[in-house]
Amino acid sequence: MLTIKLFIKNVESILVGGVLMGEYIYKRYEEKYIDKVAKTFIDVFSQDPWNDRWPSLDKAKEYLKGYIGAPYFRGFLVMNKKEHIIAFSLGDIRKWWSGDEYMVHEYGVSPSFQGEGFGVAFMDYIQNELINEGVKGIILNTGKGTPAEYFYKKQGFEENEDNIFLYKILK
Repeated sequence: MLTIKLFIKNVESILVGGVLMGEYIYKRYEEKYIDKVAKTFIDVFSQDPWNDRWPSLDKAKEYLKGYIGAPYFRGFLVMNKKEHIIAFSLGDIRKWWSGDEYMVHEYGVSPSFQGEGFGVAFMDYIQNELINEGVKGIILNTGKGTPAEYFYKKQGFEENEDNIFLYKILK
């Protein structure tokens, strides 16, 4: 995994939260969308390069609710007029000494909408919302050498050379 960080600087406000933008709505997460977000989450992460194998929608919902239940949770969505989830970002605000940061735990764009500019517009929307809250940066982990890494770097994220991602399998 790769840790990357973006510090928000002078990003122009281009989208307004909860507003219909053409055929799509950009808005804050609401609990009533958990099933639809979990379905899109499975669709996104069962594809290459992730190839996750979620055994059920309920297991994915249980996983996502771990983030949604956090005290400083922030979630963002893009949906069409029929409330089909196009993209999602689930994370929380970290109260860091140098300023609040948004830690992205899960970010995805439905496979049928990837490469259409939704990821870029969605990230712009998220940054605008966070700037309005006084958040100073965005942090996240992603797979090294994946299309996601290249996407985030094109959006101004930088690799944090001071950190590494570690894990241990328990037996």
